[in-house]
Formats: sequence, structure tokens, C-alpha cells
Amino acid sequence: MIELSPMTHSQFQAYLEYAVEAYGDSMVRGGNWQAGEAPELAKQTLHDLLPNGLETPGHHLLSVVSATLKQPVGYLWVGIAEHDDGPYAYIYDFVILAPFRRRGYGKAALSELEKKARAMGARMITAHVYSENYVARALYDQIGYTVDQVALTKVVE
Repeated sequence: MIELSPMTHSQFQAYLEYAVEAYGDSMVRGGNWQAGEAPELAKQTLHDLLPNGLETPGHHLLSVVSATLKQPVGYLWVGIAEHDDGPYAYIYDFVILAPFRRRGYGKAALSELEKKARAMGARMITAHVYSENYVARALYDQIGYTVDQVALTKVVE
């Protein structure tokens, strides 16, 4: 159904445009940033995390490609890090683009990620999902992810 393939430079540029807006918006919604500063702060954060772009060591920037449509339907950014128990994969970002949602691509992509993570030596996959992202939370719950910790926030402005 899908293939996870390394992003091309043009796909990476399209992803960065999406990521700057989406990350900035999420930080504004969470009360962490002001709307006017969000685009610049998001760009800086992404640059700090990916200083060498696609060639940043330990980071895998993947396109979720539909086998039938022969085109990207989403993006997946995964890092490999060390933990006391050994290497693990961390999902920095995962999105199925709006026109392709609710067609099984998300579940298929995460299934493929499990295979890739095992091949990279990871023994677990970790993801951060904002509490208001009910669709993502439901997907992760459905395929066997469990809550490891909970962070609580209250804006007191």
C-alpha cells in the first residue's frame, strides 16, 4: 500500500514549508509562542534540529509514498537515539497530507516504520502527540502504542 522512501531535496523543501507552519501553529495554540514570532522560531528550531538538512546524522526524513498513486501522501521524520535499554526510534513528525487522510495510509506507514526501526537496531518507537490531536492519538492507540508519561499544562494569562 505504501513505501517509506528517503525524501528528495524538493520533497524536503515542501516538508519544511509544511513543518514551519504546523509546528509554529501548535506552539501558538499551546501558549508557548506569540503568533507573530512563530514562523521565525519554528524555522530556527527546525534548523537547530536538522543543521545539515537531509544529511543530518541520526535523522531519517522519509516520504510516505502511495504504491498505487505513485506519489507522496505524507511525511515521516524519525531519529535514532540511545537509551539505557538500547537504541530507540523517535518520531519527530508524522503527517498524512489532508487529501489522503482516512484511507489507511497512516496505519500502513507506522507498520512500515516498525520494520525500518527494527532494521536500524531500535527496540522501541516513541512519539509525542499533543492532547488535542484526537485523530493521531486514536491511531497510535489502535496499533498498540501506550502512554509512557503525561505532561500537564495550564495557561494562566
